[in-house]
Amino acid sequence: IFQAKALPAAGCAIAYITPVSEDQEILKIAPYVRDILVKTDTGRDFGSWALAIASLKNEFSEFDSVIWMNDSTYFPLFDPEIMFTEMERRGSDFWGVVDSYNVKWHVMSWFWVFGARAISNGWFDWYLDEYNSTHTKWGQIHNYEMRLPGLLKSSGLSVDSYIRAEELGRHI
Repeated sequence: IFQAKALPAAGCAIAYITPVSEDQEILKIAPYVRDILVKTDTGRDFGSWALAIASLKNEFSEFDSVIWMNDSTYFPLFDPEIMFTEMERRGSDFWGVVDSYNVKWHVMSWFWVFGARAISNGWFDWYLDEYNSTHTKWGQIHNYEMRLPGLLKSSGLSVDSYIRAEELGRHI
């Protein structure tokens, strides 16, 4: 609920994806979100994002950005508008909160922001074509989290992270 209250204050509209279909639980989040999508419990976070793309892709062009955020983090720990303002200043087409060099460079997928250029470049269609719910957790991380930022970058889009791995020590 805290996350769902903070993001609209930063100008976000939320599509909430959940495997829970009990009315009591959904009623708790409903006042703070634009859409509620109920999914099966397959595919982990990447499955949730596939459902959101399949359900809402035609509306994405109405937004300045599309954010993929999972529920495995406590967010925000600070006013998110500060982060959004900084990343807008940098002019990134795609970004996340932090990047990583674990295995190879990538932007951690627990918070991804696709800007207008990334929205209009067909990447969501690519994702729906590529997505496979049968991948293991690590298979999904390797096939999507570790691939997509590099593919976006090699296509000419600017890719960044709010906190760069090499600067992480200054933030701790």
